Amino acid sequence: MRSRYLDFLAENSRFLAFGFLMALCSSYGQTFFISVFSGEIRNEFGLSHGTFGLIYSAATLLSGLCMIWAGRQIDRIDLRSFSTAVCIGLVVASILTGWTTSVVMLGVAIFALRLSGQGLMSHTSMTAMARYFEQDRGKAISIANLGFPAGQALFPVIGVALAAAIGWRNTWFVLAFILAAVLMPLLLWLLRGHGERHTRMLVRTAETSAGKGLSQQVQWSARQVRRDPRFWLVAPGVLGLSFVGTGIVFHQVHLVEFKGWSLTWFAANYTSMAVATVITALIVGPMMDRISAMRMTPYFQVPALLSLFFLASADGLWVVPVYMVLYGLSIGMSRVVISALWAEWYGVRHLGAIRALVAAMMVMASAASPVLFGWMIDRGITMNTILFMSTGYTAISIVLIMISRRITGQSDGTAG
Repeated sequence: MRSRYLDFLAENSRFLAFGFLMALCSSYGQTFFISVFSGEIRNEFGLSHGTFGLIYSAATLLSGLCMIWAGRQIDRIDLRSFSTAVCIGLVVASILTGWTTSVVMLGVAIFALRLSGQGLMSHTSMTAMARYFEQDRGKAISIANLGFPAGQALFPVIGVALAAAIGWRNTWFVLAFILAAVLMPLLLWLLRGHGERHTRMLVRTAETSAGKGLSQQVQWSARQVRRDPRFWLVAPGVLGLSFVGTGIVFHQVHLVEFKGWSLTWFAANYTSMAVATVITALIVGPMMDRISAMRMTPYFQVPALLSLFFLASADGLWVVPVYMVLYGLSIGMSRVVISALWAEWYGVRHLGAIRALVAAMMVMASAASPVLFGWMIDRGITMNTILFMSTGYTAISIVLIMISRRITGQSDGTAG
């Protein structure tokens, strides 16, 4: 397997590097990076934690809604042109962030960062890997996915160092320059010769639709997907990791106080989650190519189910690394399996629109959990109760996914 992995990496190195780099650059708009500058931003504009959180949540929700339209354009526009537009949008967003002079302008800047960075950069990376690889889809997604933990490890350190040296505003100007002068030309170079790859994909799609390729497959539209019961049965599981995980992270200070842990101990174990995510994604990718995403989907939440049960039922320090590792296993599996599932079920012709719909739903879920968890905490519901409720939610979503496997997907017409 190692030899096949290395051969695949060597044969497709440029396109895989494109997927990795797009995932890496999504860090510009990720919460873990923007939050590095939250203290300076709040002080500059005189914002409380709650007010800044409200602005951030509103901008995030709006970016999620815009993803439904913006993300589907990758189905209509050449990947090179689409990637260029996304990069330009992120450059403008970075300049706007450093230039912001009012609270309203700050909200617009955060919206632009979230849409072009966290939204469209991630969307482009995963859609391209799932669309242009069929037999080796799992390996491609798992390799490109390494850009996300790499960004999580590098960008906060770079941001803190630059902000200390030149200030937070100049840091965003420098980041805009690096993206425009270095990363964007590199991304376009990595896509050199993409026209031939796209032509081969179109031929393969036409053959599979006619039953001449590897499998007969109708190319579903996003509208048809929204009417497929399988999609809505799988959706709670797809959204669950983001919903529950974001709620826990957002209220981690309250969690550690309730459990009697130190925040330093809890935060230090995020490294365990990142390592587990990376290793799992690399292992699951080749497995999925042999087994199929559909057969693996019911199992990606099982480690998360166990992690939440342990976190809810025990208070020892050992619970923290166990929770982090198990939750990381589920994240690693989901990033590969779910990205490939849509291509397996619905084809790749309208994959951008389908993934954009899912991305918008995930953004909304991640914006809802901090509010819901906070509402329950304010009403005296303990963290253990909230965690047991999250465990129950996860168990139910696994059952729903198992039910979805018994349903045969049928579109209500030929997708155009």
